[in-house]
Amino acid sequence: MTPTQITRRALQAHAAPLGEEATRLGLRHLLDIDLGDNRQIIPRALPIWERPAPLLKQSIPTRVKEILRADRKSASIPPIDGLPFHKFFMHDEWIKALAEVLDGIRPRLLELAAGCHEYCSLDEFDMFRTPFPLETLIISGAIELETSIQSTLLPRITTLYLNYCSGLRFPTLPSPLKLRRLIMVENNVMDMICWMAEETHMLEELEELVLTGTNGCDLASCFDWQQYLDSFQKMPRLRMLQLSHRILSYFEEATLNGLPVVLPQTHLGPA
Repeated sequence: MTPTQITRRALQAHAAPLGEEATRLGLRHLLDIDLGDNRQIIPRALPIWERPAPLLKQSIPTRVKEILRADRKSASIPPIDGLPFHKFFMHDEWIKALAEVLDGIRPRLLELAAGCHEYCSLDEFDMFRTPFPLETLIISGAIELETSIQSTLLPRITTLYLNYCSGLRFPTLPSPLKLRRLIMVENNVMDMICWMAEETHMLEELEELVLTGTNGCDLASCFDWQQYLDSFQKMPRLRMLQLSHRILSYFEEATLNGLPVVLPQTHLGPA
């Protein structure tokens, strides 16, 4: 995938967050792996020119190994700096083989699109001998996240982008964390912020927060509006806040009048 293609995707109205984040980071080479429902789909790597797809399906580790070998032979191809997985659902039978093949690449961006399984695990990436120098982690379409306090990915990232996820819970990693940007789009973003405030240190170093919840899924669990507002007190370093909420009629007390109180250092401009 070329820089031009990355920019084109970012400009499309229906584009997933991959395009905008890859453009923001100035990425030059994405290894785009589509695992497919049967985990036998051909991965695609398009560094400078579009590669023709092979006629026969191959095992994913074998195909990825072939792509990486071809890349290393060409001095004109930049190193892989982005790693998107589509229909991400790791499988014990071949995850070790895939981890061995990918070990040594240095992506700054990792995207995990859960697909129909709605499940996402970060634990498999702890198998890599060479940790990713990761800056941005994108998780899309997940309702269950498997990770642990020993995670090697979460402490490294500066940007976390949760796209159409729901109910994700994160471990209580030791503070301080490097996370500076948190973007959450749709489903129960208010609830997930409340869980982060109660159970983690993920909000304490945030400088930029973008929350978009317009499909009516917010505050359907154990939290209320005041708890949502109180969660902002865990963000003393916040400098930029962007909220886009659809407030349902049964939240009679739902106003944003309390935000200047809980965010004394944040400038709230005109709507």
